[in-house]
Amino acid sequence: MAEEAAEEEAPQEELTEEELAAQEERRRRAEEKRRRLEEEAEAERLRLEAIKAQEEADANDKATLWQNAVGQEVDCAVIWLHGHGESEVAWQLLMKSVELPMKCGRVRWVWPRAPIAPSSVRGSAMTTQWFDVKEFPICRVVRGTPDRPRISEDPTEVDEAVRRIRAVVTALEVEGIPPSRIILGGFGMGAALVLQTVLRAEEAFAGGVMCSGWIACPEGLDDVITDVGRNTDLLWCHGARDAVVEMELAGQSAKRLKESGIPLRFRLFPELAFDFNDEVLKVVQTFIGERLDAGLPAPEGEEAPLESSEGAKGSETPGEAGDVPALR
Repeated sequence: MAEEAAEEEAPQEELTEEELAAQEERRRRAEEKRRRLEEEAEAERLRLEAIKAQEEADANDKATLWQNAVGQEVDCAVIWLHGHGESEVAWQLLMKSVELPMKCGRVRWVWPRAPIAPSSVRGSAMTTQWFDVKEFPICRVVRGTPDRPRISEDPTEVDEAVRRIRAVVTALEVEGIPPSRIILGGFGMGAALVLQTVLRAEEAFAGGVMCSGWIACPEGLDDVITDVGRNTDLLWCHGARDAVVEMELAGQSAKRLKESGIPLRFRLFPELAFDFNDEVLKVVQTFIGERLDAGLPAPEGEEAPLESSEGAKGSETPGEAGDVPALR
């Protein structure tokens, strides 16, 4: 016992000047790293707060504008996203003939317009686009010597595009339309953005429609899918003759989504290229009607018949293009 006490009381060896200096340097670096991490965390918190505040402000502004423009209450909505280099105008005309079941209620069609930015595939020409595409066609492998993978989209740009659409959704929520009564649809790049927005949702949409779309940033897809998004019904329409978004890649991507447990309907149209025709329109119309019908709240007591919207034909309620002005 005396020997153990003597060992405990024995003085520790003094560190050399070099060892003290090294120890001090390690402490200094650790302190600098701690401060840097705290500063980065605080900067990220402030950035997210600023984004949220801006989204809420934009949503309230858009909701006010839509209310003033339409002047009537609606029961559900379809948000349609145009493709690369397009605007909403052509789609308003194409969707003019869509007729939805009367029981879906009064439908508002919303036509956001993508921002104008330099496009890599157009020699940096200013183009309407939700995010920048580095190269077309959208394919599995770019043939060359040697073959190489296609350059994917910038995740930060896709994130920003998703936030834009969330602001539109929030604006509809301000008016009393929950995501469960909202269909998201789009073509080409718009379809790619539909998929990202639906799969990342914290509250389920009524459904999503993709026409000639693809999975943007496929490498990080599994990291952003929510449980809600994974259980949202999707329709993917694609042309077998599509030279812009490779049909084989579309099929593989659809298989990947299905194997992930996502309820996806994949429809391949043998004679269709990178386009939208009456056959696709009928499939899209049926899907939208089914999903908006499925999202109806349970009636209290006896269900009263719904009145058709202005411009309805017969016993059906069309969501007419042009109901709402395009909003940027």
